[in-house]
Amino acid sequence: YLIDELAPVHPEVTFHIAGSVCDGFETSLPNVRLLGRLSDEDKTRLLMSCQLAINPMTQGSGSNVKVADYLMHGLAVLSTPFGARGYEGLAEDDLRTASLSEFASIVTLLRSEYEASDRRDERRARFSDRFSMKAFGTQYGVAIRTILNAKRRALFVTYRYNEPPRGGGEHYVNRLVSYLADSGVAVDVLTAKVDRIEDKDRFGSIYPIEPGPYPVPFGHPLIRVAKFNATNVFGRSTKLDAIWAEQAAFERQL
Repeated sequence: YLIDELAPVHPEVTFHIAGSVCDGFETSLPNVRLLGRLSDEDKTRLLMSCQLAINPMTQGSGSNVKVADYLMHGLAVLSTPFGARGYEGLAEDDLRTASLSEFASIVTLLRSEYEASDRRDERRARFSDRFSMKAFGTQYGVAIRTILNAKRRALFVTYRYNEPPRGGGEHYVNRLVSYLADSGVAVDVLTAKVDRIEDKDRFGSIYPIEPGPYPVPFGHPLIRVAKFNATNVFGRSTKLDAIWAEQAAFERQL
């Protein structure tokens, strides 16, 4: 959508597309830059250099973590209603929703608003007050203390828990657990022994097993961590593997 429909009608706007999604696309448009996978440092530099984040998601599950990244860096976000689920109640200046057919006209409007006033710091402050891991951890702590009274212990099951964190989502998880413990709740973390997550074909992932211990965040007396071996299901799903491989090859031909 960004390459085929939005970028051609906005030649004055440079569209930066980052992540593994770039593997499936090619373009000759001068205002589209396919950046591929970025380190956390490069991603932060990119987001701080941009004026607007566009989230044209129309399917998927859960809240879109990318929206949190955009808001945390103070970007105004234009999203479909589907892509904005989980972020209800934000001011329109922070997160504006519209149908894909309306995106082109709204991009023009948001650009003019940005040129008139850059409110990046205000957006970051509002996001931190409502959606930061510190805010969530404090809220969860209060809720758990209310429910459990004297038994202030929580079980936190997650896909990966290392120190230093291996990715953006894991970084948020570590901070949430830390803030939850800071609020007085003992946290038992149950997670797999996963160090790296690597893409397999177009839709799958594999979890290479690294030798040696798996370090975990330490230093908090209320956090305990137990890790179990991750089972590699690939090899038992040869038909699914073949379908995914064909899908990736098909996208490259397109």
